[in-house]
Amino acid sequence: GAFVYYVLSGNDLATALAGGTPGRPRLATASRSGAVVTFTVTGGQGTALVRDESVSHGASLSVGTSLGGLELYRNGALVDLTGATLAVSGLGGTLTLASDPGGIAGDEELRYALQTHNGQTSSDPNALPGGQLRSDAPAVPSGLVAGFDHLDWLARYAVPVTA
Repeated sequence: GAFVYYVLSGNDLATALAGGTPGRPRLATASRSGAVVTFTVTGGQGTALVRDESVSHGASLSVGTSLGGLELYRNGALVDLTGATLAVSGLGGTLTLASDPGGIAGDEELRYALQTHNGQTSSDPNALPGGQLRSDAPAVPSGLVAGFDHLDWLARYAVPVTA
């Protein structure tokens, strides 16, 4: 089964204090046809997914087995994502691998921000989500730190990959 990890974040607290509904966006589904993994997200405050490359969140995680914070796990190991591309549109996206890894494996899952197993847990002190994916919801000003805004980053999560 899929590994599930969800944390109540500072963003959830800031959203609740601003009158919104807490709950960060997270992966909802993933399917793969050949080298193309298609995924959707659910939750959060926005209407579309954004790959935010303007900040360093996840930048150093986009190497080897991780791209923008996403990882593909199958047959007991991570798939090398060198040469892969990531595109987002609406409430989902596609991760296009450099080549087809073969049939769907029984343990295959798409992971987001779960890099602790490969030793890469953050790209800088503020890279809590471990990736570059967030919703397009407007930033929520922090009630605790002047000049700091909370963004609606995807939560650490994993979903099984289906055909």
